[in-house]
Amino acid sequence: MVAAIGPARAGEVTLLKPLDSISIHSPVQPVPPGGPFPYTASGPAASWGVVAWDIPGGNLSAFSSVAAGAATLSTSQSAEASVTVLRASRGGTAITLSQDGAVLPCLTAGGQPRESDLFLSPNKQTNRLEIDGYTSALHANPLTDLRHLYAAATVSYTATPSAKREICGVAQGGALIAVILDNRTAHQTLFYQLALTTVCGPQPAPRLAFCAKMRSAPWSNFFFTKNPFGVDDKLPLLGQRFLMPGETRTLHVDLLPRLIGFLRAGPFALDSDPGHWTIDSFYAGQHIWGGVKLTTHWSSIQLVADTVGASAK
Repeated sequence: MVAAIGPARAGEVTLLKPLDSISIHSPVQPVPPGGPFPYTASGPAASWGVVAWDIPGGNLSAFSSVAAGAATLSTSQSAEASVTVLRASRGGTAITLSQDGAVLPCLTAGGQPRESDLFLSPNKQTNRLEIDGYTSALHANPLTDLRHLYAAATVSYTATPSAKREICGVAQGGALIAVILDNRTAHQTLFYQLALTTVCGPQPAPRLAFCAKMRSAPWSNFFFTKNPFGVDDKLPLLGQRFLMPGETRTLHVDLLPRLIGFLRAGPFALDSDPGHWTIDSFYAGQHIWGGVKLTTHWSSIQLVADTVGASAK
């Protein structure tokens, strides 16, 4: 089902254009100057895009499209991932992301657990396939000018073990939404990722117990403690339970108190002044490690800044 995004109320500014056509960007690393570049799109003027960084088993294919009743169904596939775009003729788009860890190596070349990301985000450039997916208000207000920063999406997921021959030391996955903050005073960046669920796959008993604990008693942590900084947060820590398999839920969460809290409690090198930070970008999607097969469905994604009026400053 494709749900509509409601109109913003007084003082609220939508920061993202609605889901519509979707582009796919080259996963080549290191990213070339001006990249990553799109090589296919589900339709003209794609305002959102997908990147599958360093994807194993071959890149996502060019989109193929067919009529699906009054909608258009566009699909891009690879050995490890797929992206499906259902675009209704009267407006409204739903995205399905899927990953299969069967072809995902257990470890990186450096011996660390190999992560695979499939993220959807508004585009930031205009070219033959894309338009800018952000509104002009993106950098307009520092965090101190906001009363709330609402993230919303309609999401569901399914997960099963993949048909992988080996048992990896880490096998897990999850759906997430994220914002990237920019600090032009201290020249710093902060990635904030909010896990909407935690999926535990087949893995050694100690690690399986650790994954189960993350799901039953979640905690937050800085995964990067120097610039660029990174925070992993969990939906239950914002007062809402994790998504359950097969459940479709429309989420609406205020990220602002969490962002300010992490800035003030972060590593010493992190600039703790919220007045120096603005919103730089947004992404949503999923990631897996090891023998996990994960599919997520997304619609009505939005990020809304509730700004402080001039008289209240």
